[in-house]
Amino acid sequence: MRKNVFDHSLIKGFRLAADKTQQDCADYCGIAYQQWQRWESGQTIPSADVLGTIADCLDIEITDLYTTSEQFRSRNGLDK
Repeated sequence: MRKNVFDHSLIKGFRLAADKTQQDCADYCGIAYQQWQRWESGQTIPSADVLGTIADCLDIEITDLYTTSEQFRSRNGLDK
């Protein structure tokens, strides 16, 4: 069964494509930049109520932050 999962590895790419720093995004979201770093690294996952703000900051749709579980495992070297 295919599941959609939040994919932290996408955040950095979207941020760089938007030509923003971690600090820019953290300020937009009203958080410390260290929290943004933890989201990008996968140390923590943003709560559902902040996903809209992240998407707005990066000029993307919330669904762009999700991928299939198979793609997530492959992208993050977990499919072995």
